[in-house]
Amino acid sequence: MFVMYLWAKLIARQAEGQIWGETYWQPFWQDINHAFHSMPLILVAIGVCYFAKWPMAMLFFTSMLLHCFGDFPVHNHDAHRHFFPFSQYRFISPLSYWDPRHYGRIVSTVEKLLTLVSTLYVWPKVTSWTARGVMIALNILYLSGFVYQTLMTSSSDDRSVV
Repeated sequence: MFVMYLWAKLIARQAEGQIWGETYWQPFWQDINHAFHSMPLILVAIGVCYFAKWPMAMLFFTSMLLHCFGDFPVHNHDAHRHFFPFSQYRFISPLSYWDPRHYGRIVSTVEKLLTLVSTLYVWPKVTSWTARGVMIALNILYLSGFVYQTLMTSSSDDRSVV
């Protein structure tokens, strides 16, 4: 999704509405997005990394799988095909991590609080200042998004909803 966004914004010079209303939904980008959310493909990658003795790559793919577990219950009309390429099934959740019509403000606030609590829990266990810097940056980013969402947006949502 980040590659699609950067391409659309920086190279194709598309407006936000076009990116999220048209480009994101093109079959090419959807298939790529679904492949990166495919639990069967990720499990295969974890297995390959295990047998090849690539622990860091295995950790990366395990984090992708954990992301899928967290992602699964918070997508409504934009649900991923988590069993791609074996199934076209999409779990349409009553919750959304961004869409206010499906409790997006509440879900995103809970996500930010879970991130903060998680980093507070992990902080004493992490000795790398690089990792600690990433945790600080992530929390600042989330906090600034929360402040923006709370102070700058009205009760009507400005994000183009598809």
